Amino acid sequence: MPGCYLKTNLKDSDVPVGFEGRLAEAISRILKIEIQYIFAVVEYGLRMSNAESTSPTCVVQIHSKSAFDAVKNPEYTRQFNEFIKKELGIPGDRILFLYCPVESHNGAIGN
Repeated sequence: MPGCYLKTNLKDSDVPVGFEGRLAEAISRILKIEIQYIFAVVEYGLRMSNAESTSPTCVVQIHSKSAFDAVKNPEYTRQFNEFIKKELGIPGDRILFLYCPVESHNGAIGN
């Protein structure tokens, strides 16, 4: 049940239609997790600063069970960075990735 929370200062009109679905697809492909378990949330129009600048930026938090470690994370970052640069046009040095491991007892999908 990975959850991805992308927060950006881009305006709604600068976020392509259907981006959240393509983000979920990218998470599924990169983390090798079935898409039906993935939640993607995109918040736009936020007041954000990065390196003393309010130029386009974003923070991407991905929460998942058993997906992250020191060996895999650099490759995840490369692939997610490439995807976000292509989709949103945000330079790679203005994207912050936070990988958040979730223990099984700390998350569930309701029935």
